[in-house]
Amino acid sequence: MFEGYRAAFEKYGFSPAVKSRGFLFISGQVGARPDGSAPEDVAGQSEWALKRIKELLRIAGLDLSDLVDVTSYHVDIEETLSDFMEVKQRFIKSPFPAWSIGAWLGGATIAAGLGLASPNWAGALLSLSSLGLAIIAWATNERGYGVAVVE
Repeated sequence: MFEGYRAAFEKYGFSPAVKSRGFLFISGQVGARPDGSAPEDVAGQSEWALKRIKELLRIAGLDLSDLVDVTSYHVDIEETLSDFMEVKQRFIKSPFPAWSIGAWLGGATIAAGLGLASPNWAGALLSLSSLGLAIIAWATNERGYGVAVVE
């Protein structure tokens, strides 16, 4: 799912997720398909963003029930929130993680959690970032530099 993004990881010096001291820190995820294209609708983008988070969790030996915090950013929140919530409810079950919601200001294309702009994401309606709990890293008490989570 992330193969097409490896060049961006290297070019901009970031990892899609990193284990550190018992936590899995997941970079912001936009609702892009593996080929970098984005669905036109909020539901499609929401589904792909959550699939990407689910895959990063899987690679780290976790699942969506391990999420403790989710932040979502929306363009035109009045129009997009109901479609996002419908998809979110299919993926994320009780007990629910903490959730912060924000508006994605017009004119700014923000992806991958670090201001990375891409023409493929210019129409993105949603970006998600998450924090998952990974007990293994806590037990070893290591930062895990170089423990980037991606297959």
